[in-house]
Amino acid sequence: MKHITIIAIIFLYACNSEGIIKQQTSEKEVEPTSPIIDTIPELNTLVNLDSSIHQFFIDTTKNSRYYNQIKNWKPNKFDIQGANFYYNEILKNHKPANKPIKNFPRKFTAVHQFENQLLSFNPINGIDHRFSITDTSIIHYRIEADCDLINKVVKETKNELILELRTIPQKRENQIEFLQIKKTSIPYIYQVSSSATNSFETNHFQNIFIDIDSLSKINMLVDDAPFLVHHTIKFQTVDEKRFTTHR
Repeated sequence: MKHITIIAIIFLYACNSEGIIKQQTSEKEVEPTSPIIDTIPELNTLVNLDSSIHQFFIDTTKNSRYYNQIKNWKPNKFDIQGANFYYNEILKNHKPANKPIKNFPRKFTAVHQFENQLLSFNPINGIDHRFSITDTSIIHYRIEADCDLINKVVKETKNELILELRTIPQKRENQIEFLQIKKTSIPYIYQVSSSATNSFETNHFQNIFIDIDSLSKINMLVDDAPFLVHHTIKFQTVDEKRFTTHR
């Protein structure tokens, strides 16, 4: 009888231990592998921001590493190769302009409207749309670099630049495109438009940019998090009524 009692105790202990192990394993399986990241943009300075729990925030410092990443950005070898490819293809049929651009900013990055604010954007992966003007070309940097050749400087004032560009047939059948960069009522914000003619009558505020040297004049929406979060920002359509363009 004594032996039967001992066996029963051992059996019950083993069952109970197995149950505890299963319970602990089950609890461990439902534990999150990473903290929950807040994807609601927060207006804050880096000193007061807990970046371990926020994916998006609006940087108000004007001089953080996020600003410097855009100001000091350089094209990588793939950007250079992509721009050179288009440039050399266009050169086979066209020549660049002889009139250099003198008194106009050369480097721009996109501006977005979010919650009625004008913000630059620093994404966690890749770069936001930016472009640069050389004496002979316009180079766009997005997912891939793109380049058009400057055929003629149609107009250049302190408030407006109109360029006649040459491109390749795959991008525009007649290989001619006009680019207008026009200062708005906010001195460091520019309207950038492209058109098949130099009248630009049907263009609207679809593309707004800031020159890189003035980047610190506006806040920046930053997409950054210690863990990859599949959430993107939906920007607002730019409200044209807030701008009165220079003529």
